[in-house]
Amino acid sequence: LNCPLCNEPLVEGLNKHRTKTNRLYFLGMAFVGGLVLATLCNIAGYPMLAIGFAVVGILSMAGLLLKLNATN
Repeated sequence: LNCPLCNEPLVEGLNKHRTKTNRLYFLGMAFVGGLVLATLCNIAGYPMLAIGFAVVGILSMAGLLLKLNATN
């Protein structure tokens, strides 16, 4: 049996998609976490730390968009 998405043998195809899903989950959590921490640091009065976390969030979002647009 082959994977209907990538036509690889089913076990390898499922592992490939699971790995991609894990990467997307990690990037999504880094995006949300970075922006939440940036907001909290800004409220607490640490603007430079807030900028650092915002950059992490923005870069994570860029990586997420690139992974979502990649074919494999």
